[in-house]
Amino acid sequence: MTTDNDTRDTTGTQTTAAGALLAMLHAHPDLPTGNVRLELLQADDRRSFEWGITVRHHDALDAFEQWRAALGFDPDRVALTCDDFVNWLEVKGTWCGVPVEIIGYFTSADPESGL
Repeated sequence: MTTDNDTRDTTGTQTTAAGALLAMLHAHPDLPTGNVRLELLQADDRRSFEWGITVRHHDALDAFEQWRAALGFDPDRVALTCDDFVNWLEVKGTWCGVPVEIIGYFTSADPESGL
């Protein structure tokens, strides 16, 4: 239901991110399939959000690394987060002017194992 005071974005606000995603898929057709979504991501100014691309991989750190390398994101910017139940690697960058985050979830205590 839409009301007069509804402030949600329209699909038109996603066109830049969608276009970047299409360009990304055409430029790298051999990358492993991940869970790819258009999402509102925090902008570099950390005060606003903009439409971007999130690519998630579960128990496939080799796929995470292939995406990171293909998009040219600096390996030194990969962050490791360890939790009680799940761990993940995350790297953020920009591709075609659109924010992108790649996340690789894993349950192993050793991210080098790739499990």
